[in-house]
Amino acid sequence: MEKIRGGAIPPFLFLSLEHVLATEVGMRKFLAALAALIPLVLIGALVSVAGPVQAEGGYSGIPQSRTEDGFPILGNPSAQVTLVEFSNFSCPGCLSYTENIKQIVDAHVRTDQAQFIFMPMIFGDDPSLVAAQGALCADKQDKFWDMHDALFEIHRNLGAKAFTPELVVETAKTLGADSEALSACLNSGETRTIVQRSITRANMAGVQYTPTLMYSMDGGNTLQFFARPEGGVYDSGVPVEVVAATLERARAGQLTPAPTVTPTPIPVDPYAYKSFVAWKSVDGLLSYEIPDTWESRLSPQNGPISYVVSPPQSETSGILILALPIAELGLAAVPEEVTGQTLLQAILGDQFASQIRAVEAGGLKGGALRQTFDSTVRVTCAAITIERDLWVLVIDSQNVLILQVINLIQDSDKMLPIKERLAATLTIPDAQTFAGAITTAFLPPTPIPSPTPVTGFTPVKTGEGKCVGVKAPEGVELPDGKSKQFDKAPELNLNSAKIYCAILSTKDGQIVIQLYPEVAPLHVNSFVFLAREGFYNGITWHRVITDFVAQTGDPSGTGSGGPGYEIPLEVNPVV
Repeated sequence: MEKIRGGAIPPFLFLSLEHVLATEVGMRKFLAALAALIPLVLIGALVSVAGPVQAEGGYSGIPQSRTEDGFPILGNPSAQVTLVEFSNFSCPGCLSYTENIKQIVDAHVRTDQAQFIFMPMIFGDDPSLVAAQGALCADKQDKFWDMHDALFEIHRNLGAKAFTPELVVETAKTLGADSEALSACLNSGETRTIVQRSITRANMAGVQYTPTLMYSMDGGNTLQFFARPEGGVYDSGVPVEVVAATLERARAGQLTPAPTVTPTPIPVDPYAYKSFVAWKSVDGLLSYEIPDTWESRLSPQNGPISYVVSPPQSETSGILILALPIAELGLAAVPEEVTGQTLLQAILGDQFASQIRAVEAGGLKGGALRQTFDSTVRVTCAAITIERDLWVLVIDSQNVLILQVINLIQDSDKMLPIKERLAATLTIPDAQTFAGAITTAFLPPTPIPSPTPVTGFTPVKTGEGKCVGVKAPEGVELPDGKSKQFDKAPELNLNSAKIYCAILSTKDGQIVIQLYPEVAPLHVNSFVFLAREGFYNGITWHRVITDFVAQTGDPSGTGSGGPGYEIPLEVNPVV
C-alpha cells in the first residue's frame, strides 16, 4: 500500500506529475519542472464507449471495453454496480491486493453483478508510469487485462522499479500483441493523458492511497467509498467479504447513487495580514520573512534545495522556493544578456513575451509570468479559478532560483502580498556560494552495488528466531534526530557476527522484529543508522488497516517522508 504523495494530492505534487508527463525540451519541460501552468483535464462519468469484446487468458469469457476517457472496463457495461480500482503497478500493496481483485472479478464481474474499471496511478518519476502507459497501449489491442497481470508478475519477480520500455514491449509481445505498434504507442506518449485523467479523478474522489477500491451506482458518475461495519470507510484494502456484502445490498435495492455535492463558498485566507517574522533555512542558504502563524519547511520531493511556505495545516495554498540548474529546465545555459523577458522567452517561447515582466529579489534579476485557469475543489467539486504567479531568477549562467505561488484561489489573492514581502526580504549567500551549493546538491549519488542474491535463506516465523525474549536496553539515550535529513546514505557498517533486532515500543506493549542483514544489508544498515541517530524517536503509526497492514517509520506522519537519501531495492522472493 502506498500513500499518494501529499495526501490529497496537493498542488505541490503536480510539479512531479507534470515532470513525468513532459517529453519535449523547452516549454513542456519547463512546465514539467515548475508545476502545471495549464488546467488539468477534468473528466465526467465513466461511460463505456468501445464495444465489448471477450477478454483472454484468466479473464476468458468476460467482456472487456473501455470508457470514453480511455479507462479499461472488465465485465458487462450494463451491470448494476461499477467497481473502480485506483492502483499502481509499482505499489507493493497493489501487488498483494491483486489476489483480492481476482476473487472479486470471479465472484461478481464474471457473473454480471458488477463491471470493473482500472484507473492507473503513478509515483512521481517512478517506472510505474512506463508500466501504466504500456498497459494502456496494450488495451488498444484488447490485451489490457493479460498485460495487467503480467506487469504485476514482473513486480513480484523483479521488483517495483523493474519496468523499462524494452521490458514492457517484450512482455506485450509474449502475450501476442503487435510489439511494433505497442512500442510506437509507448514512444508517442499518447496514453499519458489517460494517466493524468486518472490522477485527476482520484483527486476529485478524495483518494489518498493505493490500492483504493470504490463503487458507483450510476455508472461511475459518482464514486463512493466502501463503508466499514464499525463506522467510517475503507480508504484502501477493502476486504472481499465487504465487497460481497455491499453488492448484496445493491441487489436488494438498499444502495443509491451518492448525493450531488452542493458547492460551498471558498473561505477567505485568514492569515493574510498577520505580523511577519524572520525565517532562515537550516542549510543557511536562504532567509526571508513570513507571517508569524505560517510555516516554512524543506520540501525534498521537489528538489534538494526546495522549500514550501504555507498557512498552518494547508495543502492547497502556499509559495514554493526552488533552486536548481538551468539544465533541469531544458537550457544548456542562461542567455548571456538576461532581461525580464529573455530568460522566460528562451524557455517558454515567444508566444508569452507580452505576458512576461521583469522582477528582482535577493539581488537576483529575472522574469515572471502570471496565468489563470479553471479547476475544481476536490471535496466540494466547486468551480474555482486558480492563478499561478511564477518568478525565475538568475543566480549565474548555470543556475536559477524559482519563486511560485502554488495555488492562488480566486477571491483570495492575498497570497501575492505574502510573496511580495518574501521577495523583498529574501537574502542568499553570494551567487558563487549559492551556485556551488546547487551543484553539490544535484550531484548524482554514488552508486551502491546491489548485493548478490541470497540462496538457501528461510525467514523466521512469528514467535520464533533469535530475537524472541530480547529486551530493550536500559539507560540508553538517543539524540533528538526526528525528521533529520542526511546528504547521503551511511557507509555499510554491520557486524556479520551479530543478530540485529528492532524493538518498537507502543502504548500497548512492545513489538520485536528480527532484521535480515544477510538478505538486505543496505536497508538494515540504513535502519540501524537512523535508529542510532534518533530519527524514529516519538513517531507513531501513520497507517493502520485492521487485519491488513500497519505502517510506521515516517516522522512526517504522511507515509511519503524520508531521510533525504535513497538506496537501491534489495529483493529476495523468499521474503
